[in-house]
Amino acid sequence: MKIVIIGDLHGNPIWKNIVEKYRNQDVLFIFLGDYFDSRIYNTLEQIYNFNELIEFKKSNLDRVILLIGNHDWEYFPEKEDRGLMSGFQGGAAFQNISPILYFNKEYLQAAYSYDNMLFTHAGVSIDWLNLVVKYTPLDLPNTNAKDICEFVNYVFYYKPNLFNFISGGDAYGDDSYQSPFWIRPRMLMRNNQSIKKIITQIVGHTSQNKIDIKGKATGKRYFFIDTINSNSEYLVIENKNFKSYKIY
Repeated sequence: MKIVIIGDLHGNPIWKNIVEKYRNQDVLFIFLGDYFDSRIYNTLEQIYNFNELIEFKKSNLDRVILLIGNHDWEYFPEKEDRGLMSGFQGGAAFQNISPILYFNKEYLQAAYSYDNMLFTHAGVSIDWLNLVVKYTPLDLPNTNAKDICEFVNYVFYYKPNLFNFISGGDAYGDDSYQSPFWIRPRMLMRNNQSIKKIITQIVGHTSQNKIDIKGKATGKRYFFIDTINSNSEYLVIENKNFKSYKIY
């Protein structure tokens, strides 16, 4: 099966061009979150774009995965300490975005796994997994993508505020205890020595000039693909081969 992975959109409708390109193919589409907050698209455009994504998901339940990013989680009604993030749209914008996410929560998830590849918005660290175990009765998951994925989704369903930004450390989120909505690449790679040879992680969240498809800096165990708004690049995985493409 061909997997097409699309990074942070922030209201960008370019995803429709990507979908159209693969219209007659057997494709799984994975969106890595951050559908809201934009310097280019206004609130109504962001909402319209997100509603189109939801309709696409509803029409293709088994072929479309919509992951949650930090810029989406900020608008969930159950989130505590909101509005601390750059780009947050308060007031009327929040009042319009929040119910849309609430009523479509069933179509969204925090993580997805396939063939020992783990897909999240920002990445899963060992330190964050241990932090969750400390504050819940849960046991650490086995170190494979499927079990970690199920663990992450379970935690988001029952203890979603464990995904909040951890204040008091690095203001950019470059801290190994940050959640799969917030951790940055440097600490993600540094913290995961025990699983990096087992699991491949595909994430967005941190803007990149291009996808490091050869894995020179990551050993092909991490692919950082927040590139849609920087150079219109997305990732395709087929038969364990990773390729990047651009769409216009």
